[in-house]
Amino acid sequence: VLHLGLCVPKSCSNDDVLLMSQKYFIEYRVNPFFDVTVNFTHAKTLKFNWNVFSDWIFFLTGAILIAIIAAHIFGGKTNTSPTNKFEHHLRHFSFSGNYQSLMSTTEDPKIVYCLNFFRTIASCWVTVAHVYLFTYVMVESVPLNGMRSKLFYIKLLYRAMLILDVFFIMSGFVLTYNFLKNTELRDRIKSNSLSQNVKLLLKHILHRYTRFMPTILATLILTRISFLIFDSIYYRDMRHNLSMESSWWIWNVLFLQNFVPFSRMAMVWTWSMASDMQCFIIFQMLLFVYVKYPRGVKYLFVSAILFSITLSYKNLYDMVHSENFDLLSYLSFMGSIDKFYMKAHFRALTYGCGSYIGYICYQRIGKEVKISKTIRRILWFLIIAGFGLILFLSEEYVSSFALPYIFTFGRIGYSLLIGVLISFSQWGYCDWINRISKMPFFVRMSKLSFGLYMFHTILIHVFLGSHNDVTFASFSLMICVSITVTIITYYFSIVFNVAVETPFNRLFDDLIQIEPIEQKKEE
Repeated sequence: VLHLGLCVPKSCSNDDVLLMSQKYFIEYRVNPFFDVTVNFTHAKTLKFNWNVFSDWIFFLTGAILIAIIAAHIFGGKTNTSPTNKFEHHLRHFSFSGNYQSLMSTTEDPKIVYCLNFFRTIASCWVTVAHVYLFTYVMVESVPLNGMRSKLFYIKLLYRAMLILDVFFIMSGFVLTYNFLKNTELRDRIKSNSLSQNVKLLLKHILHRYTRFMPTILATLILTRISFLIFDSIYYRDMRHNLSMESSWWIWNVLFLQNFVPFSRMAMVWTWSMASDMQCFIIFQMLLFVYVKYPRGVKYLFVSAILFSITLSYKNLYDMVHSENFDLLSYLSFMGSIDKFYMKAHFRALTYGCGSYIGYICYQRIGKEVKISKTIRRILWFLIIAGFGLILFLSEEYVSSFALPYIFTFGRIGYSLLIGVLISFSQWGYCDWINRISKMPFFVRMSKLSFGLYMFHTILIHVFLGSHNDVTFASFSLMICVSITVTIITYYFSIVFNVAVETPFNRLFDDLIQIEPIEQKKEE
């Protein structure tokens, strides 16, 4: 991307800038400096236009805010002993009560605290990576970023592609571990008929859907507002995010956006929620069947993992052996992202590994797990060596032949290493992770991790769209922007969680009337 600046009066409109720029380029006045033919694509001016508030999204947002504020006003006045269902539901809209619940760090032996550590690290890592991705990669020239990719700290940022797997590992772990611990639910499934279990399964899927939906809808609304008000620096490369057409909304609402081509996807960073939801449905179905047919599901589980391995390897093999593929090329990766990176079958591999670790930990609840010092040392060596290899391995030395094996079987090993750390923490061999995970900062960051992931990219867009200057990559500036984005998103997520997410989640729990599988306090 070539950035050219023209000095024009501030009073000029975008149309004036367009006409002057086209005239300037047509007269070839740029040729003495650049041996290129320049086409005008876009003019960015920070002139606030009040007409944007006539868009329907502002009326919808205003109506929603008024309704939520009114609910909290009346909910705070509702008696602790409601006399009817309406008052009972309204009681969930208590700002002070929800805030105390969110800020509570009371220890609960039922909670797997080590997950707080992994969620916090993964959330912060992905935030920094997105600051770099949406600030610099989309703005500056691809060759320049190709050169920067050899820098160590840039390599660490690109490792966020693997860090995303941590969320899928934890989702699979939490689903399986809590499902198997819920003896009441398993007994109910055993005694139910097929039609009753289908209804129960649909209720659990609906429960999961409603847990995500308030944040998804808020992200859609805020994204459209931010693109209406702020004109993005990376407009040319991400114009598919600008319009937020209604046809794209439905894909996000149905968690099917990973089936939409990357170039047409609204809110490109939300593809992982679609993959997570699809994996949840598949593995939830397997768990329901497991209760009645445990042996058959074990064979089915192994078959599903083998299918995921085969499909992932095939997609990667086809990608690296295509004519236009370059391992170090950002465009090569973006051109292939639709084929494997966003797909549920690619993430089902790590989701299944997390599910397997959850099954192992459940089998050893209440039992003393003894691991010899020799085995522990070997496992710690593998953990350190594995993560060191992930961090320091350079793509320059990876052949096209080895890449499909590394990305397929390496991700299995990586998932199992995370699983070993979770298991060690559960069995008392990794107390330092538990101590860190119980710190108030990690507990609260874990509770807010979903909101942090969904909202931080909107803030990056606002940050970039609020000034005219082109931002060039600087490590110190990137860290400052990342810290600023994380802090602001953290406090915004607190307000959103207390005012919207928690009350609506509790309201949907009452309406659906099932005992949720997920650990409420963790979420």
